[in-house]
Amino acid sequence: MEEHVKAKVWLTGGFDLHVRPAARLARLMLGYDARVELAETVDGPWVCATRQAALVRLKLRSDYPVYIKASGQDKIAAMSAIVDYLEGVDCQQRENR
Repeated sequence: MEEHVKAKVWLTGGFDLHVRPAARLARLMLGYDARVELAETVDGPWVCATRQAALVRLKLRSDYPVYIKASGQDKIAAMSAIVDYLEGVDCQQRENR
């Protein structure tokens, strides 16, 4: 069985994973040879980070944790990219640029 890298990120700064940021996240993850999944709890259910509709259905909100796991050839790079995205983006501000 392939090993996963795992992380827990707290969404802050009013960040909600609604339609537009979910679309950006899904596109970002398509660039990696890795399977990246997110969940609201450590026990899941887990959804694929390239599936925009599934990400939106998670209803991830500010001040709540997001659990992430990644596997595959680019798992380290993909994990770094998704953590940077979730920790560093204020979606409302970025959408208006």
